[in-house]
Amino acid sequence: MKNKWKLWLILMFLILFVGMVFNSADFGKEKVALSEQPQPVNVQRVRVLEKEESIILNGDIVPFREVSISAKVAAKADSVKVENGTAVVKGQALIMLEQLDYQNALAVAEAALDKTEAGLHKSDLDYNRCRKLYEQGAVSESIYDDASIALRIAQADVKAAHAAVLSARELLNNTTIPAPFAGLVADCDIHAGEMVNPGSELMRVVDISSVYVVTNIEQKDVARVKKGQEAMINVPGLDGNAFGGTVAAINPAGNASARVFAVKIKVNNEEELLKPGMFANVEMKTGETSEVLAVPVNAVIGQSDRQYVFVAEGQKARQQEVKTSSVIEDMVGITSGLKKGQQIIISNVNSLKDGDLIEILQVSGGLYVSK
Repeated sequence: MKNKWKLWLILMFLILFVGMVFNSADFGKEKVALSEQPQPVNVQRVRVLEKEESIILNGDIVPFREVSISAKVAAKADSVKVENGTAVVKGQALIMLEQLDYQNALAVAEAALDKTEAGLHKSDLDYNRCRKLYEQGAVSESIYDDASIALRIAQADVKAAHAAVLSARELLNNTTIPAPFAGLVADCDIHAGEMVNPGSELMRVVDISSVYVVTNIEQKDVARVKKGQEAMINVPGLDGNAFGGTVAAINPAGNASARVFAVKIKVNNEEELLKPGMFANVEMKTGETSEVLAVPVNAVIGQSDRQYVFVAEGQKARQQEVKTSSVIEDMVGITSGLKKGQQIIISNVNSLKDGDLIEILQVSGGLYVSK
Protein backbone atom coordinates (compact mmCIF):
# COMPACT_ATOMS: atom_id res chain seq x y z
CA MET A 1 0.00 0.00 0.00
CA LYS A 2 2.80 2.41 0.89
CA ASN A 3 4.55 1.59 -2.40
CA LYS A 4 1.39 2.55 -4.35
CA TRP A 5 1.20 5.95 -2.62
CA LYS A 6 4.83 6.60 -3.39
CA LEU A 7 4.22 5.72 -7.05
CA TRP A 8 1.26 8.13 -7.25
CA LEU A 9 3.26 10.92 -5.68
CA ILE A 10 6.11 10.44 -8.18
CA LEU A 11 3.67 10.51 -11.13
CA MET A 12 2.00 13.69 -9.87
CA PHE A 13 5.40 15.39 -9.44
CA LEU A 14 6.41 14.43 -13.00
CA ILE A 15 3.15 15.82 -14.40
CA LEU A 16 3.62 19.14 -12.55
CA PHE A 17 7.27 19.44 -13.69
CA VAL A 18 6.42 18.84 -17.34
CA GLY A 19 3.65 21.46 -17.13
CA MET A 20 5.99 24.06 -15.72
CA VAL A 21 8.54 23.43 -18.48
CA PHE A 22 5.94 23.94 -21.22
CA ASN A 23 4.58 27.10 -19.57
CA SER A 24 8.08 28.54 -19.26
CA ALA A 25 8.75 27.84 -22.91
CA ASP A 26 5.52 29.60 -23.92
CA PHE A 27 6.37 32.61 -21.78
CA GLY A 28 9.81 32.84 -23.40
CA LYS A 29 8.22 32.75 -26.82
CA GLU A 30 5.84 35.55 -25.82
CA LYS A 31 8.76 37.59 -24.47
CA VAL A 32 10.77 37.10 -27.65
CA ALA A 33 7.73 37.97 -29.69
CA LEU A 34 7.22 41.17 -27.69
CA SER A 35 10.85 42.16 -28.01
CA GLU A 36 10.70 41.73 -31.77
CA GLN A 37 7.77 44.11 -32.12
CA PRO A 38 8.89 47.18 -34.16
CA GLN A 39 8.69 50.57 -32.43
CA PRO A 40 6.71 53.26 -34.27
CA VAL A 41 8.88 56.31 -35.04
CA ASN A 42 8.90 59.53 -37.04
CA VAL A 43 11.94 60.43 -39.07
CA GLN A 44 13.37 63.54 -40.69
CA ARG A 45 16.07 63.86 -43.29
CA VAL A 46 19.36 65.57 -42.51
CA ARG A 47 19.16 69.02 -44.08
CA VAL A 48 21.60 71.72 -45.10
CA LEU A 49 21.01 75.14 -43.53
CA GLU A 50 22.54 78.49 -44.32
CA LYS A 51 24.13 79.75 -41.14
CA GLU A 52 25.44 83.24 -40.45
CA GLU A 53 29.06 83.01 -39.37
CA SER A 54 29.99 84.28 -35.93
CA ILE A 55 33.02 84.48 -33.69
CA ILE A 56 32.61 82.90 -30.26
CA LEU A 57 34.77 84.33 -27.48
CA ASN A 58 35.11 84.38 -23.71
CA GLY A 59 35.79 87.50 -21.69
CA ASP A 60 35.78 89.22 -18.32
CA ILE A 61 33.48 92.04 -17.23
CA VAL A 62 35.18 95.19 -15.96
CA PRO A 63 33.69 98.54 -14.84
CA PHE A 64 33.13 101.37 -17.29
CA ARG A 65 35.15 103.53 -14.87
CA GLU A 66 36.95 102.74 -11.64
CA VAL A 67 39.24 104.68 -9.31
CA SER A 68 41.39 103.50 -6.44
CA ILE A 69 40.66 105.67 -3.40
CA SER A 70 43.64 106.62 -1.24
CA ALA A 71 44.58 109.38 1.18
CA LYS A 72 46.81 112.35 0.35
CA VAL A 73 47.74 112.92 3.99
CA ALA A 74 48.72 110.73 6.92
CA ALA A 75 46.20 110.57 9.77
CA LYS A 76 43.89 108.25 11.66
CA ALA A 77 40.50 107.49 10.14
CA ASP A 78 37.95 109.40 12.19
CA SER A 79 34.90 107.90 10.42
CA VAL A 80 34.11 105.76 7.38
CA LYS A 81 30.89 106.94 5.77
CA VAL A 82 30.34 104.05 3.32
CA GLU A 83 30.60 100.30 2.92
CA ASN A 84 30.76 97.87 0.02
CA GLY A 85 27.87 98.43 -2.37
CA THR A 86 27.03 101.94 -1.16
CA ALA A 87 25.86 104.16 -4.02
CA VAL A 88 27.63 107.52 -3.97
CA VAL A 89 27.49 110.75 -5.93
CA LYS A 90 30.40 112.90 -7.06
CA GLY A 91 31.94 114.83 -4.15
CA GLN A 92 30.24 112.77 -1.42
CA ALA A 93 32.45 112.19 1.65
CA LEU A 94 33.74 108.60 1.82
CA ILE A 95 36.20 108.86 4.73
CA MET A 96 36.86 111.56 7.34
CA LEU A 97 40.37 111.68 8.80
CA GLU A 98 41.28 113.28 12.11
CA GLN A 99 41.71 117.03 11.53
CA LEU A 100 43.17 118.50 14.72
CA ASP A 101 46.84 118.48 13.67
CA TYR A 102 45.99 120.02 10.30
CA GLN A 103 43.71 122.63 11.88
CA ASN A 104 46.59 123.66 14.17
CA ALA A 105 49.00 123.77 11.23
CA LEU A 106 46.60 126.03 9.36
CA ALA A 107 46.30 128.33 12.38
CA VAL A 108 50.11 128.61 12.61
CA ALA A 109 50.36 129.39 8.90
CA GLU A 110 47.66 132.06 9.14
CA ALA A 111 49.44 133.65 12.13
CA ALA A 112 52.69 133.68 10.17
CA LEU A 113 50.89 135.38 7.31
CA ASP A 114 49.54 138.06 9.64
CA LYS A 115 53.07 138.65 10.97
CA THR A 116 54.62 138.98 7.54
CA GLU A 117 51.86 141.31 6.39
CA ALA A 118 52.59 143.53 9.41
CA GLY A 119 56.28 143.46 8.55
CA LEU A 120 55.45 144.38 4.97
CA HIS A 121 53.41 147.32 6.19
CA LYS A 122 56.33 148.57 8.30
CA SER A 123 58.83 148.05 5.47
CA ASP A 124 56.56 149.96 3.12
CA LEU A 125 56.40 152.92 5.55
CA ASP A 126 60.17 152.87 6.08
CA TYR A 127 60.81 152.77 2.35
CA ASN A 128 58.50 155.71 1.60
CA ARG A 129 60.12 157.87 4.32
CA CYS A 130 63.58 156.95 3.16
CA ARG A 131 62.71 157.68 -0.47
CA LYS A 132 61.57 161.22 0.41
CA LEU A 133 64.70 161.86 2.46
CA TYR A 134 66.88 160.47 -0.33
CA GLU A 135 65.19 162.77 -2.85
CA GLN A 136 65.94 165.69 -0.50
CA GLY A 137 69.55 164.53 -0.17
CA ALA A 138 69.13 163.90 3.54
CA VAL A 139 70.21 160.20 3.42
CA SER A 140 72.80 158.36 1.43
CA GLU A 141 72.08 156.13 -1.53
CA SER A 142 73.21 153.11 0.52
CA ILE A 143 70.53 153.72 3.15
CA TYR A 144 67.92 154.14 0.42
CA ASP A 145 69.00 150.85 -1.20
CA ASP A 146 68.75 149.05 2.14
CA ALA A 147 65.16 150.27 2.59
CA SER A 148 64.26 149.20 -0.92
CA ILE A 149 65.71 145.71 -0.39
CA ALA A 150 63.93 145.36 2.94
CA LEU A 151 60.62 146.15 1.23
CA ARG A 152 61.18 143.52 -1.44
CA ILE A 153 62.09 140.95 1.21
CA ALA A 154 58.94 141.76 3.17
CA GLN A 155 56.85 141.37 0.00
CA ALA A 156 58.45 137.96 -0.68
CA ASP A 157 57.82 136.91 2.92
CA VAL A 158 54.13 137.71 2.52
CA LYS A 159 53.92 135.67 -0.68
CA ALA A 160 55.61 132.71 1.01
CA ALA A 161 53.34 132.97 4.05
CA HIS A 162 50.29 133.17 1.82
CA ALA A 163 51.41 130.03 -0.05
CA ALA A 164 51.94 128.27 3.29
CA VAL A 165 48.37 129.11 4.29
CA LEU A 166 47.06 127.69 1.01
CA SER A 167 49.08 124.50 1.51
CA ALA A 168 47.91 124.10 5.11
CA ARG A 169 44.31 124.67 4.04
CA GLU A 170 44.71 122.08 1.24
CA LEU A 171 46.10 119.54 3.71
CA LEU A 172 43.15 120.16 6.02
CA ASN A 173 40.72 119.75 3.11
CA ASN A 174 42.43 116.46 2.24
CA THR A 175 41.30 115.00 5.54
CA THR A 176 37.94 114.59 3.83
CA ILE A 177 38.22 111.95 1.08
CA PRO A 178 35.42 112.44 -1.52
CA ALA A 179 33.99 110.28 -4.30
CA PRO A 180 35.51 111.27 -7.66
CA PHE A 181 32.31 110.41 -9.58
CA ALA A 182 28.94 108.75 -9.11
CA GLY A 183 29.15 105.00 -8.67
CA LEU A 184 29.34 102.15 -6.18
CA VAL A 185 31.84 101.49 -3.39
CA ALA A 186 33.88 98.30 -3.77
CA ASP A 187 36.67 96.58 -1.82
CA CYS A 188 36.31 98.88 1.21
CA ASP A 189 39.18 97.96 3.55
CA ILE A 190 39.35 100.69 6.17
CA HIS A 191 37.79 101.14 9.61
CA ALA A 192 37.56 104.07 12.00
CA GLY A 193 40.64 104.40 14.19
CA GLU A 194 43.05 102.84 11.70
CA MET A 195 46.13 104.75 10.61
CA VAL A 196 46.00 105.89 7.00
CA ASN A 197 49.12 106.44 4.92
CA PRO A 198 49.26 108.44 1.70
CA GLY A 199 48.95 106.31 -1.45
CA SER A 200 47.58 103.16 0.23
CA GLU A 201 44.35 101.91 -1.40
CA LEU A 202 41.42 102.17 0.99
CA MET A 203 38.57 101.25 -1.37
CA ARG A 204 37.48 101.61 -4.98
CA VAL A 205 34.62 103.49 -6.59
CA VAL A 206 33.27 101.82 -9.72
CA ASP A 207 30.82 103.05 -12.32
CA ILE A 208 28.87 100.06 -13.68
CA SER A 209 26.01 101.93 -15.35
CA SER A 210 27.83 100.57 -18.38
CA VAL A 211 30.49 97.86 -18.35
CA TYR A 212 33.13 96.54 -20.69
CA VAL A 213 33.59 92.92 -21.66
CA VAL A 214 37.32 92.50 -22.25
CA THR A 215 38.27 89.61 -24.50
CA ASN A 216 41.07 88.51 -26.77
CA ILE A 217 40.60 87.78 -30.45
CA GLU A 218 42.93 85.58 -32.46
CA GLN A 219 45.05 86.91 -35.28
CA LYS A 220 43.02 84.99 -37.90
CA ASP A 221 39.81 86.75 -36.84
CA VAL A 222 41.01 90.27 -36.06
CA ALA A 223 40.28 91.55 -39.58
CA ARG A 224 36.64 90.40 -39.21
CA VAL A 225 36.02 92.65 -36.19
CA LYS A 226 35.45 96.39 -36.50
CA LYS A 227 34.86 99.21 -34.02
CA GLY A 228 31.10 99.69 -33.59
CA GLN A 229 30.33 96.06 -34.50
CA GLU A 230 27.48 94.53 -32.51
CA ALA A 231 27.99 91.64 -30.10
CA MET A 232 25.71 89.44 -27.99
CA ILE A 233 26.73 88.81 -24.39
CA ASN A 234 25.59 85.89 -22.21
CA VAL A 235 26.68 85.35 -18.62
CA PRO A 236 26.49 81.99 -16.81
CA GLY A 237 24.14 82.37 -13.87
CA LEU A 238 22.04 84.97 -15.67
CA ASP A 239 20.32 82.48 -17.96
CA GLY A 240 17.60 84.01 -20.06
CA ASN A 241 19.27 87.42 -20.05
CA ALA A 242 21.13 88.33 -23.22
CA PHE A 243 22.86 91.69 -23.40
CA GLY A 244 23.66 93.62 -26.54
CA GLY A 245 26.98 95.40 -26.83
CA THR A 246 29.19 97.15 -29.35
CA VAL A 247 32.92 96.95 -29.94
CA ALA A 248 34.38 100.09 -28.31
CA ALA A 249 38.10 99.54 -28.81
CA ILE A 250 40.54 97.15 -30.48
CA ASN A 251 44.13 97.19 -29.34
CA PRO A 252 46.22 97.80 -32.49
CA ALA A 253 49.19 95.98 -30.92
CA GLY A 254 48.76 92.26 -30.37
CA ASN A 255 50.25 90.04 -27.70
CA ALA A 256 53.47 88.83 -29.33
CA SER A 257 53.52 85.47 -27.53
CA ALA A 258 49.83 84.54 -27.74
CA ARG A 259 49.09 86.25 -31.10
CA VAL A 260 45.86 87.75 -29.80
CA PHE A 261 44.44 91.28 -29.76
CA ALA A 262 42.56 92.79 -26.80
CA VAL A 263 39.01 93.93 -27.58
CA LYS A 264 36.69 95.98 -25.33
CA ILE A 265 32.93 95.61 -25.84
CA LYS A 266 30.73 98.24 -24.19
CA VAL A 267 27.46 96.99 -22.71
CA ASN A 268 24.63 99.07 -21.25
CA ASN A 269 24.02 97.95 -17.65
CA GLU A 270 21.32 100.24 -16.25
CA GLU A 271 19.86 97.44 -14.11
CA GLU A 272 23.35 96.61 -12.82
CA LEU A 273 22.89 92.87 -13.42
CA LEU A 274 26.40 92.59 -14.81
CA LYS A 275 29.09 92.75 -12.12
CA PRO A 276 32.83 93.33 -12.52
CA GLY A 277 34.69 90.04 -12.30
CA MET A 278 31.94 88.01 -13.97
CA PHE A 279 32.80 85.64 -16.82
CA ALA A 280 30.98 86.28 -20.11
CA ASN A 281 30.39 84.45 -23.38
CA VAL A 282 30.56 86.66 -26.46
CA GLU A 283 29.15 86.07 -29.93
CA MET A 284 29.89 88.47 -32.78
CA LYS A 285 28.19 88.07 -36.16
CA THR A 286 30.58 88.63 -39.06
CA GLY A 287 28.03 89.04 -41.88
CA GLU A 288 29.45 85.98 -43.64
CA THR A 289 27.40 82.82 -44.25
CA SER A 290 28.19 79.11 -44.59
CA GLU A 291 26.28 75.87 -45.07
CA VAL A 292 25.92 73.41 -42.21
CA LEU A 293 24.23 70.01 -41.78
CA ALA A 294 21.47 70.16 -39.18
CA VAL A 295 18.98 67.91 -37.38
CA PRO A 296 16.22 68.68 -34.86
CA VAL A 297 17.49 69.30 -31.34
CA ASN A 298 15.23 66.59 -29.91
CA ALA A 299 16.89 63.95 -32.12
CA VAL A 300 20.22 64.26 -30.27
CA ILE A 301 20.82 62.29 -27.07
CA GLY A 302 23.79 61.85 -24.74
CA GLN A 303 26.10 64.23 -22.92
CA SER A 304 28.15 67.14 -24.25
CA ASP A 305 31.28 64.97 -24.58
CA ARG A 306 29.54 62.13 -26.48
CA GLN A 307 26.32 62.67 -28.40
CA TYR A 308 24.29 60.35 -30.61
CA VAL A 309 21.39 60.18 -33.03
CA PHE A 310 19.48 57.16 -34.37
CA VAL A 311 19.64 56.68 -38.11
CA ALA A 312 16.77 54.76 -39.75
CA GLU A 313 18.33 52.03 -41.91
CA GLY A 314 15.64 49.83 -43.40
CA GLN A 315 13.59 48.52 -40.50
CA LYS A 316 16.27 49.03 -37.87
CA ALA A 317 17.56 51.92 -35.78
CA ARG A 318 21.32 52.40 -35.88
CA GLN A 319 22.96 54.49 -33.17
CA GLN A 320 25.42 57.00 -34.66
CA GLU A 321 27.84 59.20 -32.74
CA VAL A 322 27.89 62.83 -33.92
CA LYS A 323 29.67 66.09 -33.21
CA THR A 324 27.41 69.10 -32.79
CA SER A 325 27.89 72.85 -33.14
CA SER A 326 25.59 75.78 -32.43
CA VAL A 327 21.80 75.65 -32.13
CA ILE A 328 19.81 77.39 -34.88
CA GLU A 329 16.26 77.88 -33.57
CA ASP A 330 15.03 74.25 -33.08
CA MET A 331 17.85 72.69 -35.13
CA VAL A 332 21.40 71.84 -34.12
CA GLY A 333 24.40 71.91 -36.42
CA ILE A 334 26.27 68.66 -37.12
CA THR A 335 29.99 68.84 -37.88
CA SER A 336 30.67 65.09 -38.25
CA GLY A 337 28.92 61.73 -38.21
CA LEU A 338 26.08 62.33 -40.71
CA LYS A 339 25.46 62.99 -44.40
CA LYS A 340 22.82 65.02 -46.17
CA GLY A 341 19.64 63.05 -46.84
CA GLN A 342 20.06 60.42 -44.12
CA GLN A 343 16.86 59.68 -42.23
CA ILE A 344 17.13 60.59 -38.55
CA ILE A 345 14.66 59.29 -35.98
CA ILE A 346 13.05 62.22 -34.16
CA SER A 347 10.54 60.45 -31.85
CA ASN A 348 10.89 57.87 -29.07
CA VAL A 349 14.68 58.31 -29.19
CA ASN A 350 15.07 57.84 -25.44
CA SER A 351 13.49 54.37 -25.57
CA LEU A 352 15.49 53.09 -28.55
CA LYS A 353 18.58 50.89 -28.52
CA ASP A 354 21.06 50.21 -31.29
CA GLY A 355 19.58 47.59 -33.64
CA ASP A 356 15.95 47.90 -32.49
CA LEU A 357 13.24 47.16 -35.06
CA ILE A 358 11.30 50.25 -36.11
CA GLU A 359 8.20 51.14 -38.08
CA ILE A 360 8.36 54.53 -39.81
CA LEU A 361 5.07 56.37 -39.45
CA GLN A 362 5.99 59.75 -40.94
CA VAL A 363 8.88 61.26 -42.89
CA SER A 364 9.22 64.98 -42.24
CA GLY A 365 11.06 67.43 -44.43
CA GLY A 366 11.46 69.91 -41.58
CA LEU A 367 10.77 73.62 -41.50
CA TYR A 368 13.87 74.66 -43.40
CA VAL A 369 14.60 74.98 -47.09
CA SER A 370 17.58 72.87 -48.14
CA LYS A 371 20.35 74.49 -50.08
